[in-house]
Amino acid sequence: MLTAEEIDLAKEIILVLRPMEVATKELCGQKYVTCSKAMLENLNIRFGRMEDIGLLTVATILDPRFKTIHLNNPNATARAIKFIKKKLVK
Repeated sequence: MLTAEEIDLAKEIILVLRPMEVATKELCGQKYVTCSKAMLENLNIRFGRMEDIGLLTVATILDPRFKTIHLNNPNATARAIKFIKKKLVK
């Protein structure tokens, strides 16, 4: 059984931690954009149409870590490969 002193201490701790609870709920709420979602949107704005930027597509294809894994447009991929072959022949 808790003593009166321990109960008073627990009440004080609750008062101190209450603002933290409110802040945590605000920051973690599903109705708010989280940092990771905001970052993803920003990356999509900057690089979402990467395949339309020829040199980025070529660089992606030439990078052994990526190849064509991140390219969704087969026409852009084909154009980039054709461009690379043309430059190699020269």
